Amino acid sequence: MPIPPPIPSPATTPPPLSFQDELALRMSQPLLVEGRPLAGTEGMTLGDVELDVLKGGRFVRYYWNISVVVLSFRNSTALTYVRSDRSAGMGALGWGTVSLFFGWWGFPWGIVHTPLSLWHNTRGGSDHTHEVLKAYLGDDHSNEIIKQAPRRKADAALWILRGLVLSFVAMIAIFIYQVANA
Repeated sequence: MPIPPPIPSPATTPPPLSFQDELALRMSQPLLVEGRPLAGTEGMTLGDVELDVLKGGRFVRYYWNISVVVLSFRNSTALTYVRSDRSAGMGALGWGTVSLFFGWWGFPWGIVHTPLSLWHNTRGGSDHTHEVLKAYLGDDHSNEIIKQAPRRKADAALWILRGLVLSFVAMIAIFIYQVANA
């Protein structure tokens, strides 16, 4: 006759973690969205991201639009983390250039959406750092981080994009002036 397996003892649940212990555990985890690291945070833990935000890192989206006669498509990129030692302007320059050259051609929405996309991109993209930190760290802790974080300064790529936009606007103004005085 076989011997029945021993009856397992009731599982004991570990005591709940304190807020500080839970936060410390969370800080050692990577930022995952649907099981994958958030773009730009590869190899970083939440603690690394927090320290980098305190140096100027940001979570951003860039906007773009493309128009063809009566069709206009406006969208944003996926949320991306721009580290403090990287250029926020490079993404803005790429997507802003797409909008600058291909966004105007739809009537009426191309004329409306293109300036909006360019406005966001010439400012380095739309900043979503507070929302992301709030989701991972809670409202109070994220507010403290955002208060201490420095404001990013415009880099060369942003100034190039701003120059392109101003040049394009000047060309349109000159064209309108010449047509009106012809």
